Amino acid sequence: MHHVIQWSGGIGSWAATELVRRDHPDDSITLLFADTTIEDTDLYRFNADASIRLGIPITRVCDGRTPFELFVQRSYLGNARIAPCSQLLKQKPCRRWLTEHTEPADTVLYVGLEPGEQRRAPAITAGWRPWRVEYPLMHHPFLTKDDLLGWCRNARLEPPRLYRFGSVTTILPD
Repeated sequence: MHHVIQWSGGIGSWAATELVRRDHPDDSITLLFADTTIEDTDLYRFNADASIRLGIPITRVCDGRTPFELFVQRSYLGNARIAPCSQLLKQKPCRRWLTEHTEPADTVLYVGLEPGEQRRAPAITAGWRPWRVEYPLMHHPFLTKDDLLGWCRNARLEPPRLYRFGSVTTILPD
């Protein structure tokens, strides 16, 4: 079986990977990272450190456009109500990679949704058909973000710095 983690560089995808590795130590695991090229620089540091710690290389896919370039091309004002950036810059490159490198019958996708995010799972599952999607953190309903961050630090891995500010989506200058 091939296990593909939808790797965001966040604490949820890291923790999901740790659980998948524990449960499937002899199977193939891919960390699939859709790079928008504008992530905070410390997320890229975390990705490199986590890859080394996990012993799994990160498979990077990239559309090549930033969200800002997409906004201009689409005459679109970025907002939280619809997600063309997620669809075009993350989902399409990942789906292309999955189609080219995996078979849905022997591949499981994993998403690091945390226990409080169950409401998001049905749409994500439907959106990735025909691949099966699992949510390893959902099997641990009492885990909190602080638990995951502590687990990461106990593994001698410093989480991305934006967690100190309460966000992993805000771009901060170095």
